[in-house]
Amino acid sequence: MNFGEIKNEVLLRVSASATSSPTVQQNVGKWVNMAIEDICRRDRWWFLQKHLAVNTTANTREVVVSTTDRIRYILSASEGGRKLIISQLKHAEAIYQGSGRPRAVTPHPLDDSKIFVHPTPDAVYTVHIEYVKTGFPALSLDTDSNFLTDKYPEVVISGATFHALLTLQEVQLAERYEREFHKYLQQLSEINREFWRLGSMLAPGATRAAIPQTPAPGM
Repeated sequence: MNFGEIKNEVLLRVSASATSSPTVQQNVGKWVNMAIEDICRRDRWWFLQKHLAVNTTANTREVVVSTTDRIRYILSASEGGRKLIISQLKHAEAIYQGSGRPRAVTPHPLDDSKIFVHPTPDAVYTVHIEYVKTGFPALSLDTDSNFLTDKYPEVVISGATFHALLTLQEVQLAERYEREFHKYLQQLSEINREFWRLGSMLAPGATRAAIPQTPAPGM
């Protein structure tokens, strides 16, 4: 489903008297995006996993990974076939002093579109990084869509309907859609756990992206 279709489905679930309200018409898109943000924050989802090759710059530790993504979690990194250490230390430069071939990567402390490479590269190196991004760009045009609206629209619809009814202070109905939202999230989490379990069983160097997607039961 695209953004426009999702919004229409949310409006169908809100009471007829509220649907004509200017507040509902103006905010239905915001509620849809809030639901998508809620889902993305819940887990380290397989559908937010990405793999990129980025080049270092000589004499600087900072590397821009993506101009659009925000990195939540670094899964792995390698350079020249060597696995690099993933460190969460804020001051890893104290351990990996000097310059040379990359040995470790750390999250950037101030900008989650970047990483730090340690020690400071002395030349251009290609680093392959696998990470989980924070979410999707906000939907704005009715024709917009993303993985969740395409593959699991009911999760988004139930979450957006919950936000709508809560805003409209229709508490009992909101609680019903909150329960439905959590039920769908639980189903999605089960798929997610299976994905990462299978991913851990892959041969070294294989990509988790090769694992086929599995629809959630009843979704």
